[in-house]
Amino acid sequence: MGMVQMKRTYIYAGFIWCFLFALISFYWAGGGMLGAKTLGGFIYKKAMEREPSFITLVWLLDSLSYAEGFFYFYF
Repeated sequence: MGMVQMKRTYIYAGFIWCFLFALISFYWAGGGMLGAKTLGGFIYKKAMEREPSFITLVWLLDSLSYAEGFFYFYF
């Protein structure tokens, strides 16, 4: 496997990793609770309370993660 092919593999892996994290976070921000107990104490509590400012922050960070995946893919 050449150096270019190796870099391409890492780029695709980075894109998929970011996309998967964004996908599960979008699910949680949308109200899904499957796996929410894995979030940790404070974040789990905020997710259960559904505080609007926290949900907005989650949506913004999810969008950033999704954009980061495309950054890895195109650059």
